[in-house]
Amino acid sequence: MKKIFLASITGAIALFSNATTIGSKSVQAGQTAQSQKKYDPKEQTDKMAKSLDLSEEQKTKVLAILTDVSQKKEALRTKMGDTAKNSADWKTLDQDKETRLKTVLTDEQYKKHMQMKDDMKMKDNMNNSK
Repeated sequence: MKKIFLASITGAIALFSNATTIGSKSVQAGQTAQSQKKYDPKEQTDKMAKSLDLSEEQKTKVLAILTDVSQKKEALRTKMGDTAKNSADWKTLDQDKETRLKTVLTDEQYKKHMQMKDDMKMKDNMNNSK
């Protein structure tokens, strides 16, 4: 009787730990797929155009800025690998992008853009803390 009871418990533990492992792997796979999503300057420009009510001239300039920075970041990622996002060069590219965007956007649009960025950071931080 004890052997049957121990075998049942052992089987339940093995089954539970396997299910937990499978579940965490699918979460990790989802996170990997999400982080692997390629940045698209055109898509980002379209989102900004909609949320900030950009003129056609602004859209053209924003797309040029985002494309340029994206290409430089991709070159940096190729050179440095996964550590690129934590580098001073990456931060410099982000600062350059913001400086250039500030010259294209009106003060009101830029304030809204920065608020949206802050909101996204807060959302990302909340998602990463879960």
